[in-house]
Formats: sequence, structure tokens, C-alpha cells
Amino acid sequence: MNTQSLPPIIYRGSVKNIRHDNEDAHLFFEFSNRYSIYDWGEMPDQILAKGKNLCLFTDAIYSILEKKETWQDWQPKENCDESILQELKEAGIHSHRLQSDACLNNLWKVERIYVPNIIEQDYSFFKKGPLTTLVPLEVVFRFGVPKGSSLLTRAKNNPNYLNSIGIKEDLHEGGMLKELMVEYSTKLEPLDRYLSQAAAKEMSGCNDAEFTRLNALTKIIALRLRDLFHSLELSLWDGKFEFAFLKGVQNRKFMLVDTIAPDEVRLMYRDMPLSKEVLRQAYWDTDWYQNINKYKEKYDSKWQEMMLKDGIEPPQLKPEQKKWVEDMYDYLVRALNEPSRARDYWEDLYKRYKEAF
Repeated sequence: MNTQSLPPIIYRGSVKNIRHDNEDAHLFFEFSNRYSIYDWGEMPDQILAKGKNLCLFTDAIYSILEKKETWQDWQPKENCDESILQELKEAGIHSHRLQSDACLNNLWKVERIYVPNIIEQDYSFFKKGPLTTLVPLEVVFRFGVPKGSSLLTRAKNNPNYLNSIGIKEDLHEGGMLKELMVEYSTKLEPLDRYLSQAAAKEMSGCNDAEFTRLNALTKIIALRLRDLFHSLELSLWDGKFEFAFLKGVQNRKFMLVDTIAPDEVRLMYRDMPLSKEVLRQAYWDTDWYQNINKYKEKYDSKWQEMMLKDGIEPPQLKPEQKKWVEDMYDYLVRALNEPSRARDYWEDLYKRYKEAF
């Protein structure tokens, strides 16, 4: 597909665009070199080849999860839902990925699903049991609590929060959890809200069996990815998935949608982040970052507008930081294709990490 024949952009996000022609049953995710952190939207720099590498990485991960051999060759250390695991061994994960011309022009072809417009937190539409429709939740999984994790803030501000999601252990920054944790937040609202298990189930319109399946499927995929990245000498700390409803025999099933890339999962090599987290760290010592929470508390939804009015904007990355991040995205793709060289890539980044950040 050449640039002249691209379908029009119907949505421009801070990181990727969505292209769609009304005559087609599919759409394209167009990955850009932009990046976004701390809810700011598009940041002042462009990361060379980031779009290409994000597209290649997420396509490779989906390709792995879709293959039944991926699941047949895997023996989980933890207890998993045996019925779901058996389904995956027979058919692999069901996803929205469409395989033709993968990542040509940074475009990723996917099945179109319905995304309803939510107004004033009215989720009554989901009581109708829709199919081929986005589940209105971001499903977050956590193996550990790295520095900067938002979980610590939520637990501190709301002592009952952990109990509401079924977590009884104490949290320690920089420590791994005894058991894999699953959290739910809103997906279709201007600002994300983290939810109790009961609220997430109610909002999504899932019945008991469907919500149990969603939780179990999330854990199985997270565990499989953890072991995949472990084979590349990386630790997976947390990440997020999105799903769409599929037809089932008695209860609905789920299709994996959206992207799974370094912007959605938090990977580390020793104490070095290999994800968008490193971009967040680049701003920790800036006046811009120090003011974000102050302005959010004072001005609520107008926080960014007021920061701009006061002349507080994010600075550009230092040249050595930009080059490091470009290499990080490139090396992550290379490691998936050349696992035997993974350690060499991480060691090269590690030598430069402390100086750059």
C-alpha cells in the first residue's frame, strides 16, 4: 500500500493514528514516532523509527500468542484455568490482528470493532450483551511494584482499595508480588478511573462467568508473556491488555485487541527499564514534571491549559537520551528475532543508561 492509497485518518492519538475507509470492514493502526507521558499528549520530540519498531514488536507478540504451538510448548509454573489453557493449546489466542502486509508503512491491519461513546459514565449499553464490541475496561496486570508505580499512590490514598480488588499482601516499592495482581480501570472516559472488581464487572455488563473468564484469561496471557520475556533475560513487571466481546456457546468469550508493546508493558534488565518508563524518568528532575500534580489538584481538567498559560512546558530530551531510546525500541525488536543476541543488546544499553538518565 503506497501513501497515496492510504485510507483517511479518523482518529489522531498522541502516539498512533487510526485510518479507515467506510467501505472496509477493517482499519489500520498507524504507528508514529511521537510519544506521550503523564497524560500530556504529544511531547516535543520525535523518536526516530519508533513507529516502525512499535509496529513490528506488537505484530510479533500477537503472532506468537496466536500460534497454538506457543501454548502447547509452555508449562506454566502457576495454577491456571485448565479449560482456557486447553482452548489456547487447540487454537491459540483469538485477536483482532489481520495478517496481510503486516507493518508496511508502519500500518497494522486489524478487524474493526465497535467502540460506543460513553456520556456521563452511562454504561447501560453494555447491559445488552453486545458482541464485536470493545470491553470498556483497561485490564492491568502486575507482577511487581516498581518505582513510580501508580498502585502505591492508590493504596496510600484509599486504604480499602487493595481489599476491593482482592489483594491482602503488603506492598513494597521495588518488590515482586507473591501473586499476580489484576486491576481494572475505565477505558472510555477522558480520565482513567481505577475500579473495584465489583464496579468493573458491573460497568462491563459481564455476568459472573464472563468476568471470571476475563480475569483468568488476563492472568494466562500475562504469565505466558512473562516467560517469553524471561527467555530474553528480561523481567516483566506490569502491563495492560484490552479486549472485545466475542460470541460464545453460553457465555461470551473475548478477543485480544489494541497493541502490546513497550508502551503497554514494563520490562527491565537488571535495574534498567526497557519501556516507556525510561521516558518518564527523563523528566523527573524537570520543573514541568514537578508541577503536574500541583496543577491537576488545583485546576482539575484544565490543568494542562493552565500550565501552558503559565509557560510551563516539557523540555526536549537530551541528545544522548533520545539516541538511547531509539536504540531501545530497535533492540527490543531485534531481540525477538535474534534471542541469542539479546544479552549483547541489553549490555550495550546498560553501559549508557546511567550516563543518559
